Parts: sequence; structure tokens; C-alpha cells
Amino acid sequence: MSYLISLSAREWRKQLHFPYISIDQAKVKLFDLECEKDRLKSLADNLVSEWNLNFPRASVPIYLTRVSDKSLTTLRWRRSKTHSAKASQVSLDSETMEFFHIKEHRSLVFKFESLRLDLNHQLSIVLYQIQRLNTYISETNSLSLLRKSA
Repeated sequence: MSYLISLSAREWRKQLHFPYISIDQAKVKLFDLECEKDRLKSLADNLVSEWNLNFPRASVPIYLTRVSDKSLTTLRWRRSKTHSAKASQVSLDSETMEFFHIKEHRSLVFKFESLRLDLNHQLSIVLYQIQRLNTYISETNSLSLLRKSA
């Protein structure tokens, strides 16, 4: 028998530097990640609210919005319907700032963009970990049921 096949599950996970030894530890980690996701989503809602306080919808042609977590990019800039035929996603660059006449608020807009980028990055990592951990737990449970039925 080869070396790797002879390892116990615990030894194998240790070899991988696996973050948890048991499925129960994985479930605890999942719970912690769900709590962190909720905390970060709350921060995202607060950031959108702060944008709306500083820049009411009618005053600027773009706005910050929160979208579905499926994209792993929770906060996005959108073009306001009052300033275009339809609301659409827009990236924040120098052309956009000049076109939409928001240069006079440049430093504040840059601050919002910096916060948005940081939050999106952190939240996307947490959301991806949740997806992978849910898959791992599900597949591990399926394997366990298969073993029991064999």
C-alpha cells in the first residue's frame, strides 16, 4: 500500500494543513463565517446609506448599491435612471467622474470607492469560503452515508 493511502483522515488533514479535523469543526467554522458575512453586509448597507446621505439620488447621476451575493461583488456603482435611459452598472474612473460632473467631490468619492473595494474584497472571500465549506460538508456527509450503506 502506498504512503498516502495508508494515512488516517486525521494524518492526511494534518499533511494538508487542513483548518479543521472533524466535520463538527467545519460546521463551527461555517457558523463563524455566516456571522462575519452578516456583519460585512451590515457594513455594506451602512456604506450605501452614507453615500445616499452625502449624495441624494437626484443630485448625482451615479449611486452606490448592494446586489446579490451570487456575483461575489456585493457593492456596485449604478447609473441613475434620472440621468440615463436605464439604470446600468458603471465603473468609477476619471472619464466617469468628468462626464458626471462629480469632480468637485473627488476626494469624498475616492474615499467611498476605496471603502467599496475593501469591503467587496473581504466579503467576496467570506462568501466564497461559505460556498466551498457548504459543498465540503455536503459531500462529506454524502460519503459518510455511502459508507454506512455499504
